[in-house]
Amino acid sequence: GGVATDPSNPDRFFYIAGSNLVASSISSPMEQQTFFRGGHDSDVTCMAVGPSGRLVASGQAGSNADVCVWDGASGRLIHRLSEHDHGIAAIAFSPDERLLVSIGVARDDKIFVWDTQTGNIVASGKAAPEDTKAAVFSTAVEGGAHY
Repeated sequence: GGVATDPSNPDRFFYIAGSNLVASSISSPMEQQTFFRGGHDSDVTCMAVGPSGRLVASGQAGSNADVCVWDGASGRLIHRLSEHDHGIAAIAFSPDERLLVSIGVARDDKIFVWDTQTGNIVASGKAAPEDTKAAVFSTAVEGGAHY
């Protein structure tokens, strides 16, 4: 999606602006903006806001298709995840924000699950050959783990 609200602040929202993300206030959108800059060198194609609002992630188009994980409050880049080769179709946080999934466009053919604290790959595989439109983690919990 191109617009998302901040779960921790109902007056704040995030949106995609070319190769940047912007956080803004609903009550005064032109006065209170935070720009998430320096992470992408091509258009941002998708973003996700973690359930707590503490983390924001974004993915980009093109052959330098990185996923960036940002501090939601300051806009500071925390991790640059550089495994996709042809664009990011969708990203999503787990309900506890410990994991992030990134799915490449059909040409990229890759899916990764990342540890949000370390930026390391937890799991990887081939994505479906069709274009992916969205990604989501289940809210079901079994034995303390989300499925």
